[in-house]
Amino acid sequence: KISIGGFNDPAPVAGMNSWFKADSLSLSNGASVNTWTDSSGNGHTATIQAGSLTYTENSVNGLPTVNFRSAGRNELAGSLFAAQEYVVFTLPNGGDWGAVIGSNNDQQGYLMHREGFMWDGRYPRGVSKNGTPLSPNYYFGNNNGYMVLKIDNRNGNTSATSGWKMGGQEGWNNLDMNLAEVITYDHDLSNAEE
Repeated sequence: KISIGGFNDPAPVAGMNSWFKADSLSLSNGASVNTWTDSSGNGHTATIQAGSLTYTENSVNGLPTVNFRSAGRNELAGSLFAAQEYVVFTLPNGGDWGAVIGSNNDQQGYLMHREGFMWDGRYPRGVSKNGTPLSPNYYFGNNNGYMVLKIDNRNGNTSATSGWKMGGQEGWNNLDMNLAEVITYDHDLSNAEE
């Protein structure tokens, strides 16, 4: 069960195509994150491409994060179609416009600004801050609290493509973030699947 109000490991749902969680990494505090294994089992390993990615213990609600800084981004192996994302993170107000997971090939992904603004007014379908659900329209920049987002990625293209990145988006800069977890699905989850 995915909860917008808190942390739960998701039950297996058909269509989960990538799952990155910082607590799956066996690193010491402050270590560089050069590769991040896809916990979905689909082999979309994320490899550092630029900038700085650092493992930080006890960062979000007692859980570790991978901190993206200095135009930090990594690239996911293989092809996928990320129709929907669930994200647990904080925004430290650094970087510029970017995506938690975005495509370098056709601008799929969900573009947000470091201060919490959404591109073209496309707000997430669900947001909570420190475990409390918020009402639209959401503004969640410049905060010290953790956020859980339910994001729809849509640009009209529904085919699997390569070139997906964490922290970056085609034609834009990079988003500084402290990422605890992100899961992508190849379809919008139904209420029963959530």
